[in-house]
Amino acid sequence: MTNITSTSKHIYSNSNTTQPYINVTGGIGAGDVRYYNNYFQVFDGYSWINLTSNSATISMLPQSEAAIDWAIKKMSEEMENERLAETSPAIKDLLNQINEKQEQIKLVKSLINEHTS
Repeated sequence: MTNITSTSKHIYSNSNTTQPYINVTGGIGAGDVRYYNNYFQVFDGYSWINLTSNSATISMLPQSEAAIDWAIKKMSEEMENERLAETSPAIKDLLNQINEKQEQIKLVKSLINEHTS
């Protein structure tokens, strides 16, 4: 295999390395991909299989892409709010109120769950 591309904006592929891919948990799982011994390989759950065609394309489920996009947007919004709270007492107060309301929601949910069980 000489080329691997991605149709996802969230998957980065670098075929210039000879180091095997290692997944987040540190264990090998079916579907894991690595570049090893001049081959891209995929783990089928039992062994590493060389991908021998000239190229391969990988992608993510649309729901996964949407979840990552949402998380990036949410993270950016929270960082902006924290930045503004440093200089704006009004924003800081509003963020504190939001946190208090979120804690109240957790408490009410807990009470509802106890009552319905």
